[in-house]
Amino acid sequence: MPEIESGTRARIAKFLPKALESAIASYQLFSEQNPEQNSVEFKKHQDACKVGIAHIELLVKLAKRTTSTDAKSDNKRSEKEILGLMETAQEEIEGYKNMAGI
Repeated sequence: MPEIESGTRARIAKFLPKALESAIASYQLFSEQNPEQNSVEFKKHQDACKVGIAHIELLVKLAKRTTSTDAKSDNKRSEKEILGLMETAQEEIEGYKNMAGI
């Protein structure tokens, strides 16, 4: 895998806390909605939840790449925020997978 340049890493690290927070909050709000009781609407809702989880998983993977322990970062606060949000995201992902039987 190619390394992320330090300037790019810093910009991503600054952006990620807000992106993860937004993605998690949006997923939580949407996933708590009750779809209509027909199978078509239920499937649409489940598919949309899967897309939300995939989005969060990709952000978590990006966060791991930008906050690797060997990477030098001037923004420790952002790293701490990202790590906390990654933990929350992992809990959401595991909760969804357990609920969906994946």
